[in-house]
Amino acid sequence: MEYQFEKTRKNYEHFASGRVLYNAHGTTSFPVRLGSEIIQRCFHILRSKGNEGPYTVYDPCCGGAYLLTIIGLLHRRHIKTIFASDINHELLDIAGKNLSLLSSSGMETRKKQLQQLFELYNKASHLEALESADYLTSLISNESLEEIYCFQADITAPKALHEKCSNVDIVIADLPYGEIVSWQTDSTYPVTHFF
Repeated sequence: MEYQFEKTRKNYEHFASGRVLYNAHGTTSFPVRLGSEIIQRCFHILRSKGNEGPYTVYDPCCGGAYLLTIIGLLHRRHIKTIFASDINHELLDIAGKNLSLLSSSGMETRKKQLQQLFELYNKASHLEALESADYLTSLISNESLEEIYCFQADITAPKALHEKCSNVDIVIADLPYGEIVSWQTDSTYPVTHFF
């Protein structure tokens, strides 16, 4: 794929899963550059149709909400509302923590956790995480999302959507593909039912 918006390769180490963003077993980390490229293509398509935004974005298979969080950090001025859902209620706790990083208070809570870890263990990785937290904080200053909704749903089931999901502009998802994450549904054809 030829990049149209993220043409320059950058260092995305500040976004590494488990550094500042929370990580959990059974979650994936979507490539930051690719996620940024895809969402910018979505913005471009909507603008070409007269929708200038800001936009509502929904990930129906959010897992730990890594993809939504990086999009929110990098492109928050273009996003007014984020919806995140997953069938796995245990992963929604991680999703909620990651999405909280899109607010000053959530990022401040994370920085305190990292500071405590650094004071306890004096590890270079915790100091690097604190530096990354400072960088990520600079991305959220003076700009905030209006609303974030995180809820449990089986997107392959009828009427799985949150009642406020009727005005979603962009649906973006890293669908389960069976290596790290598999579909957890009674659906015989989950991809078909997803769409």
